[in-house]
Amino acid sequence: MNTGGYKGFFEVFPTIRLPEELRGLFSGASVKTVLKSRNGKAYHIYVSFPSIVEKRDIYKVERELQRQVFSQAEIKAKLHESFVLDGSFEPETVMEVYSDSVSEELAADYPILNQIYKRSKTEYEGNRVLLKVPEEMIFGPEAEKLANNLTGYLSNVFNKRLGIAAEVRLEFESAGISLEREKREEEIKRGFKELMASRAQRREVSEESAAGKEDPKGKPGKRKKAPKSPDVIYKSDFEGEAIPIKYVSDPIGEVIVRGQLFSYDEFLTKGNICVVTLTLTDFTDSIKVKLFFRDEGLEEFKEAIKAEDLIDKKEGIFVKIKGVADFDKYEHDTVITGVRGIKKISSFKEVRVDLNSEKRTELHLHTRFSEMDGVSGIDDMIKTASSWGWKSIAVTDHGNVQAFPVAYKTLGKLKDKDFKVIYGMEGYLVDDTNPILWNAGMGDGKDKHSLNENYVVFDIETTGFSPLTDRKPLTNSLIPEFPFPGR
Repeated sequence: MNTGGYKGFFEVFPTIRLPEELRGLFSGASVKTVLKSRNGKAYHIYVSFPSIVEKRDIYKVERELQRQVFSQAEIKAKLHESFVLDGSFEPETVMEVYSDSVSEELAADYPILNQIYKRSKTEYEGNRVLLKVPEEMIFGPEAEKLANNLTGYLSNVFNKRLGIAAEVRLEFESAGISLEREKREEEIKRGFKELMASRAQRREVSEESAAGKEDPKGKPGKRKKAPKSPDVIYKSDFEGEAIPIKYVSDPIGEVIVRGQLFSYDEFLTKGNICVVTLTLTDFTDSIKVKLFFRDEGLEEFKEAIKAEDLIDKKEGIFVKIKGVADFDKYEHDTVITGVRGIKKISSFKEVRVDLNSEKRTELHLHTRFSEMDGVSGIDDMIKTASSWGWKSIAVTDHGNVQAFPVAYKTLGKLKDKDFKVIYGMEGYLVDDTNPILWNAGMGDGKDKHSLNENYVVFDIETTGFSPLTDRKPLTNSLIPEFPFPGR
């Protein structure tokens, strides 16, 4: 039985074929809404169930949706389930049947959190959930972040997905330093000692090799530090092949991408940290890159990436970036963060050419002055046509000639002085033989009327065009003066 007046799952996806077991589980499901991601590469399908359905079954249906419904569109299907349970359920009773589903989802999306969850002890007191995490599992600067991520995830599962008002807390078991942590710290100390001994040995060898070698001034030779690459504009240099941005739609971890910068934005947080957001495209897709600055290095970085050009909507430089693809809760999308390095590279943008020996003339062309039909400027179009060897091009915007001055100015700057612009317009014809006034002046004793008389003009405002659903909130009238003053 469908709930909330929403459409049933098989009403929305009537063509999908599922095994009998899965079909039974989804027979009572209701589709609440379907949202398309900002990058257009995923459909998020929000489904409500009258009882709990395990995560592994949700994943099976996701795969069938992908295979049967969205395979041609190359769009990912993502199911977001919620359950309508009666008030008798408490967190402990629900997790007896749903804990494995939580672990399975964490393993797929957040492997680190899954390891913490599996090794933690959970205590329940009514609607309070206490997660006790062994302190050797997470410590250091990432501890607080991981703890918040895990409690936030579990709170969302209880309160939104399961519909149970639960308070989730996390605490670290602090029964002294465990044997496992003690063992790990011993390994770190031993590794540090080995590293220092290795460095000392290399230093002795270096000093021996430098002995007896003198520079022209008679001073002992010194080992020079490798110079930093002039192409590196942020942090350190790196190696590796870049992957197309179209494959970075999900938080997949460390990646290397390349592309052209085309936007710059910054804002200052309350903690006096400047958050810089760049947008990068490799012409397969685009992605945002986030960096964080305090007081040092920001101005030099802005100068290196030519931030002023990006702010002025000019073409940006080409760069290669190494960082971490992660989900950003403020952007609600995957971004590149934790950037390890940015360096300048040469442009890899392919320039289109017209290889036909017989050139064409475009006679139907819309510029940005044709709303909803054109986005490019006539200046760019003329330059491109000329570079392709064309001899002429027309401009035919919708009902206006605003591109004409720009076209004329651009034409005068071309190297090809024989290039011609055909000035046109996509106009509209109105049949003015049909009368728009009937029985004008009837009863006033006149046979003819002209515009040099007084008329009452009615302005009727409506909320739409439907006589059934729309209304008339306002009617104005006025008596215009003919002829118009000053004419």
